[in-house]
Amino acid sequence: MPGERFASAPQTSILDASVTVLVITDGRRTALSEELQRLQNQFRSFEVIFLERRDRKILKHMEDAEGEVIVVMDADRSHCVEAIPTFVQGALDHELVMGNRFDRRSENLGNPSWMKQFFWRLISWSIRPLTRARDPLSGFFALRKSHLGKSQLFNPASDRIALELLVRGRLEDISEIPIAFEGLERKTVSSRLAEATRFIRHLKRLADFRFGEWSYTLQFLIVGASGTIVNIAVVTLLHLLGFSAEWSLVGGIVVSMTSNFLLNRTITFTYAKHQAVLGQFVRYALANSIGIAVNYSVARYMLFQFPSFVNWPQIPALAGIVAGTGFNFLTSRLWVFRAKPNGHTLEGR
Repeated sequence: MPGERFASAPQTSILDASVTVLVITDGRRTALSEELQRLQNQFRSFEVIFLERRDRKILKHMEDAEGEVIVVMDADRSHCVEAIPTFVQGALDHELVMGNRFDRRSENLGNPSWMKQFFWRLISWSIRPLTRARDPLSGFFALRKSHLGKSQLFNPASDRIALELLVRGRLEDISEIPIAFEGLERKTVSSRLAEATRFIRHLKRLADFRFGEWSYTLQFLIVGASGTIVNIAVVTLLHLLGFSAEWSLVGGIVVSMTSNFLLNRTITFTYAKHQAVLGQFVRYALANSIGIAVNYSVARYMLFQFPSFVNWPQIPALAGIVAGTGFNFLTSRLWVFRAKPNGHTLEGR
């Protein structure tokens, strides 16, 4: 099955391969350079390029590489220079070969804490809808340059390049090789938060790419649910402060509508966050007002058509909510946060 195979019998000798190794590092390269030099005689040609972690053009470097096979190795995560020939052979036989830190056969190669294993397994499970690879966040992988495509087609927001290739490149013939689970560098809280933010943004872009309108719909519904919580919280707070029930309700509607607008602008429809905010907010308020009318009209129509629902008002109310929510989503997607025809609107920036 795709994403669950390991390297098969060799089909092409690595002695005939030209290889480029891209090493992502924070500057510590001396010892690693010596280890890599020992591999030069195992390939027809061997090129090593060191890249700083802050370099956001790793895919462009992969596209410009001279080697037929490209190996990417994050020197500050799980890696083993001696495994490069195995990875090159895997890249010759498959579309993509990746290091797998969670295979049982890798238990003797590292001794990660249970907390670290749980954390990374949880993340890998959360992105299972995007790919069936067991360790899609691996920083050690290889592929033929011909399988890379054009870097302009990719849009990673984090340094998880293998995940980007799996989803956007639609690579399915994957080989996963056990590697050690060790070598994570110490980071400050702020740097970890920044990395987590970039990773979440990356997942959002990939979900929009893979699932399209379903992804936008789910995000829109989640934002709407958060708006309900904000509404109730504001109404409760204003009522406790002594405001009348009417003004408390008005305050809850205004604040929740504003929070929904801001969240949809910055999270759901990220491609539109650089457009004029005032015009968007006016359109959003107008669309929501019409959505309320649609909600009420559908509920009233249900009561008119089915008089027995007088005893079960929740049913027409639910029908009205579904109709109003659907109307609000369509107007938000096609009018309020309308996409500009620039070819990059579905993925955000």
